[in-house]
Parts: sequence; C-alpha cells; structure tokens
Amino acid sequence: LMRRDLFGHLQKLSYSFYDNAKIGQLMSRITNDLFEVTEFAHHCPEEFFIAGIKIVASFVILSRYSFWLTLIVFSVIPVMIVVLQYFNARMRAGFRESRVKVGELNAQVEDSLLGIRAVKSFANENIEMEKFEDGNTGFLKIKSKVYGYMAGFQATTRFFDGLMYIVVVVAGSMFM
Repeated sequence: LMRRDLFGHLQKLSYSFYDNAKIGQLMSRITNDLFEVTEFAHHCPEEFFIAGIKIVASFVILSRYSFWLTLIVFSVIPVMIVVLQYFNARMRAGFRESRVKVGELNAQVEDSLLGIRAVKSFANENIEMEKFEDGNTGFLKIKSKVYGYMAGFQATTRFFDGLMYIVVVVAGSMFM
C-alpha cells in the first residue's frame, strides 16, 4: 500500500525533480526503505508492549519478595539504557549512511547499464568496473562499521544481563 502510494507520488512529480534525482536512490527508497518502515510499524509496537509488560510484571513480582533487592536490580537499568543509547545512535547513523550508499550504488549501476552501448563503444568497461568497485568497497566499509556497532550493542546487552545476575546473587546473599 505504501509502496503503491509512493510510486503514485513519484509519477506526479515534475521534470525538474527528476533532473536532480538519482533513479537508483529512488528505487532504493521504494524497495529497501519502505520494507524497513513496514517492519518497524509491524514489530515495534508489539515489542514495546511486551517489554513494558515484562518490566512491570518483573518489578511487581520481585518487589513482593524483596522491595530493596528489586530497587537495587532496577537501579542498573538506567545505566544500561545510557550505555545502549550510545551504540543505538551509532547504529542508526550507520544504517542511514548505508541506505544512502546503497542508493548511490544502485544509481551508479543503473547509469552504467543504461549507457552500456556508450561504455562498450569507448571500451570503458574497466573504468566502470573501477567505479563500481570503489562504490562497493565504500558500502562494505560502512556495513563493517555498522556490524561493529551491532556487536558492541549485543555485547553490552549481554554484559548487563550478566551484571544483573551478579547483582541479584550478591545483593540477595547480603539480605539473607
């Protein structure tokens, strides 16, 4: 539905818009970006709802056994959120940069393939390959950086999971 609406909108835009727009970027928006938006719209509300229920239920259940231990355990959460926000911001910026690079790569491939007759006429296949390699290498560098941030996010999440267990054991043993 959104893809159809976006395509309909693109059909109505002026010639001047297309003079400045890269078709590969627009194709990337229609395919990749709309997929991400629909995934977000589909999964995000339910994930937030489930996480909220888990947090509230955990707090209620744990506080019935030991209110102070519950406060100690839940005091780790704000620190965890601050640290994870660091990685989350870097990942979002990397994903944004990645989407732009994919659009540029698509535009470059499209330009090259649309002008294949001229490329072959002037024997510029190697030049086009070099341009593609440069664009592809740039994309891979961005993806590697994003994967590094994702790894940091996951490692930090696991670290705080382990820290919570340690806090429960140490604080719980002190309360016994």
